[in-house]
Amino acid sequence: MPKYNIVFRATKEQGRVKLKNPRLYDMYLSTFKEGVELDVIVKRHHKKNSRQEQNYYRGVVVSEIAAELGETEERTHQILQPQFFLYHDEKGRPYIRSTELGGWETVEWEEKMEEIRRWAEEFFSTPENPAGLRIPLPNEVDF
Repeated sequence: MPKYNIVFRATKEQGRVKLKNPRLYDMYLSTFKEGVELDVIVKRHHKKNSRQEQNYYRGVVVSEIAAELGETEERTHQILQPQFFLYHDEKGRPYIRSTELGGWETVEWEEKMEEIRRWAEEFFSTPENPAGLRIPLPNEVDF
């Protein structure tokens, strides 16, 4: 039997669950036979990374590091991928996690950007410039 993982958005209003699209919910449930058991999981919705957050990564983070390295932005992105976006699946096989739009929760995306900013400060630190490369925060730039 196939495993389904269908998500229905809802809010809590006056102590009750209010579905964002109840007709879609009813339509989907009608595809199951009567008496079939379903697991209903309730969890907090986490916002996915936005176009603006994606633009910050490419237009500020990658751009600043590229300028410091003397590389193209695309080459710099390729350099950063195995260092910051390398993960392992459940069998231990390595893979590069995509940086595409919506592929990350906003909180984890910002944690990753903070990790890269800290690395840039340390990596580009020299006796002449002990502060290293300071990449502006998202609220400090227009992009």
